[in-house]
Amino acid sequence: MALKTDMSQIMAMLSAMGKDEKISKDTVINYKSYLDTAKSLTTAEKELVSKASWHLRMNSDEGIFDLTLKTDFKDLKEIDQLLAILARWDNSNIMGDVFKDMTPQGSGMDDMGMGGGNKDISDMTKDYFKTDWQNGKLTKTLDTIAYKKINEDENLNSFKQLGALAGGGGGVDEMLGKINVTTKFMLPRPAKKAEGKNLKLSDDKKTVTVICPVSDIYTAPRNFEYKIEY
Repeated sequence: MALKTDMSQIMAMLSAMGKDEKISKDTVINYKSYLDTAKSLTTAEKELVSKASWHLRMNSDEGIFDLTLKTDFKDLKEIDQLLAILARWDNSNIMGDVFKDMTPQGSGMDDMGMGGGNKDISDMTKDYFKTDWQNGKLTKTLDTIAYKKINEDENLNSFKQLGALAGGGGGVDEMLGKINVTTKFMLPRPAKKAEGKNLKLSDDKKTVTVICPVSDIYTAPRNFEYKIEY
């Protein structure tokens, strides 16, 4: 399973803000390397987290900025467990450290709240949905209770501020509309059912891809939902 967030539009926004520093990075971040300091995790949780990694690509010349979570889990329940662990891990400033080390002073990353700290930008919408990933069935549904607090979301508000700083006719909605959250499932057998507004099924029915712009979290949050049976 791969969970990808394409934030290439941010490069264009930084350019509009007059940030001309060159940024180039293509690296794999293995959680296994950070587990020695993960005191809040149990042995079983550490073993689970050690199987996950992030692939980060940033290139200002080519306009690339994407982040992909990769795992080699055979049981999809483990992915659900992994995301829950990462959400509460008290040493989860790994991404912030990476951005802080790789971006030059004044690059504009701090303006987005991405220069350090504990913010997770891999999927800015994940806190507003419930996922149930089991062998044979995958679902994602809107958490209506959590969604009531969306206006208090620090990550999304940071991107709103960036849009305001960059200016332009399209504004915040246009920028968030060009940042996509992509989830791809490689199924062990053909799907029997695949439902979702932004869901695409491969010809052999074994690959399911869900691509949704972050802006939909405000205008059409149920576009992120899906139901897959195989």
